[in-house]
Amino acid sequence: GKDARDSGILIQSAEDRPLDQVKVWEEMKRRNGDSSDPLHQMIEIENVGITGHSFGGFTSALTPRYLPALKVSIPQAPFTSGLTGGVVQPEHLAKLPIMVLASKADLTLDYAKEQRGFYERMLEPSFFQAARYLVTLERAGHFTFSNMCDLDLAQNATKLGFKKPEDLINDGCSELNVKPLEGHRLTNYYSTALFNAILRKSSKSLDFLTQIASTEVQFESKAP
Repeated sequence: GKDARDSGILIQSAEDRPLDQVKVWEEMKRRNGDSSDPLHQMIEIENVGITGHSFGGFTSALTPRYLPALKVSIPQAPFTSGLTGGVVQPEHLAKLPIMVLASKADLTLDYAKEQRGFYERMLEPSFFQAARYLVTLERAGHFTFSNMCDLDLAQNATKLGFKKPEDLINDGCSELNVKPLEGHRLTNYYSTALFNAILRKSSKSLDFLTQIASTEVQFESKAP
């Protein structure tokens, strides 16, 4: 039936997504080494990071299994329960700095299980050989990290797979949620600091990885 087909498509997508990232990386590596290509020697191909939202957060956590060149991962409101059962082993993530951007008012993916739970799993001894960060946006919904709130949600809810527009609006785009621009500012603030610290080796960027004077965010970190 339809549910079985949809489930099969979802599983196939989960398997394909990290391989898609590897394919992109391989193509960029090829172009970086091609003297006739505009990107020739423009990319530090062994010095790259990854980030993504929701299913993309899942991809951000799974891709290091297939792409050791990754130096840092920043999953945003990630789906992570699909990473259990040996899908991700300590050797894939233990030495990789990881920042989880989490939405505490998430109505799509459970904050405690999928987001904070993944951060805490990465603190288990076998996984914990690099810095771990948890940035919790207190009033963020699932779609705070995207540009979904810029769309006409009432008109597009059905197209996006939601039966009722309010189900979509209340998951990041309501008056009770952090304003989208502020959510994006905080996301960019912490993500840029970590990417700069790791990929550009900017030690001063580490100074930004701390709690700021905002009730919208709670920052936690641990180093081995």
